[in-house]
Amino acid sequence: MSTTLIRLRIAWVVAAVALNFACANTEKAKEDKFRQTSSHYDLGVGHLKEGNSAMAIREFQAALSYDEKVPRVHHALAEAYRIGGHFTDAEAHLQRAIALDPSFQGARLSLSALYVQMERYQDAIRESQALVSDPTFPSPWRAYTNIGWAQLKLGQVPEARKSLEQAIAMRPTYWPALLNLGILESQNEKRAEAIE
Repeated sequence: MSTTLIRLRIAWVVAAVALNFACANTEKAKEDKFRQTSSHYDLGVGHLKEGNSAMAIREFQAALSYDEKVPRVHHALAEAYRIGGHFTDAEAHLQRAIALDPSFQGARLSLSALYVQMERYQDAIRESQALVSDPTFPSPWRAYTNIGWAQLKLGQVPEARKSLEQAIAMRPTYWPALLNLGILESQNEKRAEAIE
């Protein structure tokens, strides 16, 4: 075997070893990034459950510093911001979660509820309608309730009644829809219907 052929084989072996080493390092880096992101996310969720939105925000921001393309972290951070009254930040992170995963129904429902809270009723109806139109959304009564409340606040009483009744038809014990329908009836001086 010629020395040129031997050198060529050695070069191939060295290149293959270097490539395997680089791939192994890349995989380890991905695993570390995933572990760090998940760890901070879990800590943030724990803080949210304890009612400490400020610490939750810190942990979710730390999670995003490792991987800013995780929709569930943006969704959780938005909830922490919403609880803290930072609605603009909450909206931005919910929109980012949806941009990263357009099928993220939980983020869209949260965005709809945030718009109701911000009194941006047309936006709330738009986001909720997208969920109602999605045959895979598992709890359309929640979206109908948001639509109904937004319609009520916009003075669209017949439409609000229809939306809330639709929510109740789907889930007869869903108390937010029942409460909102009671408020609607009370405002329209239908005391017996409101109490019912």
